[in-house]
Amino acid sequence: MWTNRLGCVGLALLGFSSVGCARYGFPRFPSWDPPSADLPVASNRAAARTYLSQSRNLWDQRLRERARGKGARRQYSYVRALQRDDEVVEFTVLGVQEGRVVARLLIAADIDELREPDEGVPMEAPPRPGLELRWLELGPQVGTHVGAAPALTIEELYTTCERDVLRAKPELDAQLFFHPDGTL
Repeated sequence: MWTNRLGCVGLALLGFSSVGCARYGFPRFPSWDPPSADLPVASNRAAARTYLSQSRNLWDQRLRERARGKGARRQYSYVRALQRDDEVVEFTVLGVQEGRVVARLLIAADIDELREPDEGVPMEAPPRPGLELRWLELGPQVGTHVGAAPALTIEELYTTCERDVLRAKPELDAQLFFHPDGTL
């Protein structure tokens, strides 16, 4: 979700987010890791912290709104994307309940096979070529595999961005990218 270029990049709440450093170029989409050099740069660290704080307040408000219903649980899922090279992107899907990551899975995809869903294709249609489920972790297994996004809640991602990115390496520009709704 962040780079030491220095940036907080992400889409969450059933969206995408990412983390890493570029080795070969830039990914197909700005929300994928490694982040693009075209991402907006905050005017200064104070402004970046303000934007991040405002975004976190929006996230907290959405969680409170979702939890208001009778018997409602604080649960959500999100995806983090890492483009490994010009051919493969890996999606780490995380499921969170009551402030704990309870499920994590890794899917590898052939970038050339990714496309919009075909109109009229039923949901129970067979999987598309180019997608591979690498592994699935549930409950106490969460966090046992390496090579994917860490098992963090969105709240922990906000904390990590503030602590490990915006406070680190002040000589670097802070790049921020938020989902259109204002959240990471």
